[in-house]
Amino acid sequence: MYLLFLGKLIVLNVLRDWRKNLIACMAILIGTISLVLFGGYVAQMYEGLRLGSIYSQLGHYQVHAAVVGEEAYTKSLIAKEQAVLVADKLAALDEVKLVSHRVEAQGLISFGDKSVGILAYGVDADADAQISEAVSIVEGSGLFSHKPAGALVGRELLAELGAKVGDILTFLTTTDGGAINAVDMEVTGVMDTGAKELNKRFIKMNLSLMQEVQYSDAVTNLVVLLDESKLTDESDRLIRAVIANNGAGLSIKSWSEMSDQYHQIVAMFNNIFSFVTALVIIIIFAAIFNTMTMGVMERVSELSTIRALGSSRTEVLLMVLIEGLIVGVFAVLVGISSGALLAQVINYANIAMPTPPGSTFAYPLRILLDLQVLMVPALLTLVATLVGGFFPAWRAGRLPINEAMQR
Repeated sequence: MYLLFLGKLIVLNVLRDWRKNLIACMAILIGTISLVLFGGYVAQMYEGLRLGSIYSQLGHYQVHAAVVGEEAYTKSLIAKEQAVLVADKLAALDEVKLVSHRVEAQGLISFGDKSVGILAYGVDADADAQISEAVSIVEGSGLFSHKPAGALVGRELLAELGAKVGDILTFLTTTDGGAINAVDMEVTGVMDTGAKELNKRFIKMNLSLMQEVQYSDAVTNLVVLLDESKLTDESDRLIRAVIANNGAGLSIKSWSEMSDQYHQIVAMFNNIFSFVTALVIIIIFAAIFNTMTMGVMERVSELSTIRALGSSRTEVLLMVLIEGLIVGVFAVLVGISSGALLAQVINYANIAMPTPPGSTFAYPLRILLDLQVLMVPALLTLVATLVGGFFPAWRAGRLPINEAMQR
């Protein structure tokens, strides 16, 4: 019965000081919405960077020859027999969608009187189309196995050469034995990787043509693409176990291990998000602290009377603290709901963002809502509410009864 009375008293006190509580509630509400939207934007950006890295060139994993010492400065190839064996073992895993053979080489591309140093990939045409979903074909067509002499050329590189779709380019590189060899290829398509610098120095050709110019059927790496809907906590261990058991002299790296740019961007935005979060939490703390301090000072006689009727200091402290917590919980629930609703409106509005520096792709503003994006602002806001309300509540419990009742 006493607890019921105390609960009723707490609710009535919250409703009685509704103007002050509304001010605190608005500060918490705006802060929570801001954290949800900014956190969702950052989470979506991370996810976009991850998928962009995987579905542009890297795949989920790549298998390379493990070379050390002086051998690391020479071209290291995986023999055809070993590449086929490892690819078959990997493809047998339920998580693996496909395994593509690839040869990476540097060389010169020539057209007319112009020659440019480039990076060239020899790829399985059909498999690479799935691995490179983030690479767009802006003119012409993609690679096809029935057109072995075809090539995809970066947009800026083709413009620098002064060539166009259908022209014949000459690719000059070194063979597996160190000799120099050249091959002609037809420009079947123009690609945009999303990065201007890469577009200036990048081509793709069929794997058979690359192996022909190098006089070798070996490959430099295997690219592994996974079915993300089938990934489990054990997937990474199973994939690495295949290489450990069947890939003597081979090493495997995940997209995360190969993408330094991703981790640099994540570190930068984590610092920005932490700074913004700290500012919002300080504002919420100040709003709760100010509101509850004013409330306690205005209710000195009332709180002292409650003490005089037999309530302990702890009960008064908890009563005042719960009042602030009720305001905080209400504001957080409304803030989370409003933030989620605003996120859906923003996603539906399809707002275009400016093209990032060094990139060729513009992208729409998206807010990713997941459990972490919603729960982190809620927990931080509630902690700020509790901390901001503790000192005024503690002060209320420490008021001397005889002196306080005379105010």
